[in-house]
Amino acid sequence: MRGIVFAMLSLVRPVIPLLIIVLSLLSSPLAGGAFVAPPDSVRDLEKATTEKTGGMSGQNGETVKGFEDPGYDDGDEAGQSIPAIEANRSIPPEEKISPLLSPDYLGQFDIPIVFNEAVDYFIRYFTVQKRKVFVNWLKRSKRYAPTIRAILRQEGLPEDLVYLAMIESGFNPKAYSPMKACGPWQFIYETGERYGLRVNYWIDERRDPQKSTVAAARYLKDLFNQFGCWYLAAAGYNAGEGRIERAIVKHETNDFWELSKYNTLPRETRQYIPQLIAAAIIAKDPEKFGLRDIPFDAPIPSAIHRVPGGTPLFLVARAAGIDLTLLHSLNPEILRGITPPHGGWYALRLPVRVDGEGFSERLRGSLGDGNRVQGVKGHMVRRKDSISRIAKQYGVSRGDLMLVNACGGDFSIRPGSVVYIPRFERDNERKVIAETQVAQGLEKEEKSQVSPAPTMTDKTQNAKRYDVVKGGEKGPDITRRYGVETGVLRQTSNLKSDKIRPKTRILSANGVRVGSSPRKEGVGEAGIQNRVFHVVKKGENLADIAEKYGTNVAELKKVNKLRKDRITPNMRLQVTARNKTQLAGGKTDRARSDQIRSRTNQGRTLQARQAKLYHVVKNGENLNDISEKYRLNVTSLKRMNGLKKDGVRPGMRLRIASR
Repeated sequence: MRGIVFAMLSLVRPVIPLLIIVLSLLSSPLAGGAFVAPPDSVRDLEKATTEKTGGMSGQNGETVKGFEDPGYDDGDEAGQSIPAIEANRSIPPEEKISPLLSPDYLGQFDIPIVFNEAVDYFIRYFTVQKRKVFVNWLKRSKRYAPTIRAILRQEGLPEDLVYLAMIESGFNPKAYSPMKACGPWQFIYETGERYGLRVNYWIDERRDPQKSTVAAARYLKDLFNQFGCWYLAAAGYNAGEGRIERAIVKHETNDFWELSKYNTLPRETRQYIPQLIAAAIIAKDPEKFGLRDIPFDAPIPSAIHRVPGGTPLFLVARAAGIDLTLLHSLNPEILRGITPPHGGWYALRLPVRVDGEGFSERLRGSLGDGNRVQGVKGHMVRRKDSISRIAKQYGVSRGDLMLVNACGGDFSIRPGSVVYIPRFERDNERKVIAETQVAQGLEKEEKSQVSPAPTMTDKTQNAKRYDVVKGGEKGPDITRRYGVETGVLRQTSNLKSDKIRPKTRILSANGVRVGSSPRKEGVGEAGIQNRVFHVVKKGENLADIAEKYGTNVAELKKVNKLRKDRITPNMRLQVTARNKTQLAGGKTDRARSDQIRSRTNQGRTLQARQAKLYHVVKNGENLNDISEKYRLNVTSLKRMNGLKKDGVRPGMRLRIASR
């Protein structure tokens, strides 16, 4: 009998783990609903809430972020994970929520509202564990939600989609995630660009509440047209439409709650819709859920005022009679201390109480002193550079540098970074005066190269200030004569296009080449005129470029302040050509240069074998890889290094060529 019992147990024992798994699945809430994070699995939710895989990267169909806490002050980075939930593995018992959700209450929504265990959990989560965070979201909602609702309504979308922005960023325009998603709608760069949001050094329109809402509305409209369901559209906004489409095809259903039963969708996306519904339910009537006496941020009615590009914001605030902080709050898309210097006028938002005519007049007076920034010049920070040293070198103040470099008040430098130097309108006036003085000083010396000395009559003066393009002259001939690019000639001579025709009048500044600077002592006319720039092409090296322009590597390194021989494609090098053919770009030498590059490429393996005698084995490499790389066979490589076996290890030094 005992033997029979042991035999039966031996047969049943392998099945016991399977039975346990089946029973656990049957008892799980997933078996009867779409609950992803039940109250008795707080550790799972805790793991999800502390993920930091980035924000809204799912818009490209791949990575998504964990549930994050965007309830921080303006200027802080998003993506700071919510602190761990209390480890008591249960939520404090509260009264049932379902009686609070009467049909009349649910009838206020224009998006589908499903109440289940997942929604119940997140209502408790937002009102208990994350009560302070959610209150901050509600506090900002009164300032931004009305504008967002109006745009959604104008685009023909449900207004309650405003709560997507709430769970994405907490209505913080400056929210920024580790995956570089930005703004109230947490757009990544690619998706923002697809829907017309500009991002550059000066502005980031993903932070503009109005423009980013328009982009989000159009994106959500496209997602709804693709899936035909607002839950799937919101899930696609979070995880990316590609991921949702693949899940639908795999499981043959377009029901979000059915899809959420599987691990095909990321944990965050499965929780995303319950969070959206919970946030909408609470925000409709916060007091019903115990959130009282919330200090809401008051809306700031604003109007558009156009200001010139490159205008310092502190001058705008002074002319408008408002605080600079308020100006930044109304225009969070501006990243620097000035409006974008290129592109003409810029539309700024100012409080409606600002008088337009008075503001324009005061701003015009402030800019009359040449305080507008026209452009910037880059400076590569060296090891011993400091902010004060750079400012002194270029004759600007620390405040001037902060205008075009600081972002959110933070301005620091490190070796290898680029600091931009502002170029003000007043600098142009000084430049004109300096050029006039230089022209007068060089007039006598260059008398043989310019027209006769001007007389005092306006007609003669005007005739001598311009050169007339002769028939047969082409653009390259003219640019070589003046030593500047066509764009500079176009700007200084007020030309409508880069095409220069015969009899066109070119400003010559009394015989001095346009764009030229005062000559240094010991530098002749030919030296200045023959100095050009060369853009490094792929495969070129300093020796190729030096041969092309008739110079040597040492001179190239000295002129361009290079410490090493290494150059990269698209690098701009200053070179001094020895003759007109080389000045024109070395067109006649192009075939020879191509031949040199071709010969270099063909002999690259041979040079490696002759010049580089040893190879250090990298992780993952084997003898086959190394022999193929240097055009050797494994037998020769083993014989050259005295190896008996094929095994090599990282860090091993192998001879690959004889001396």
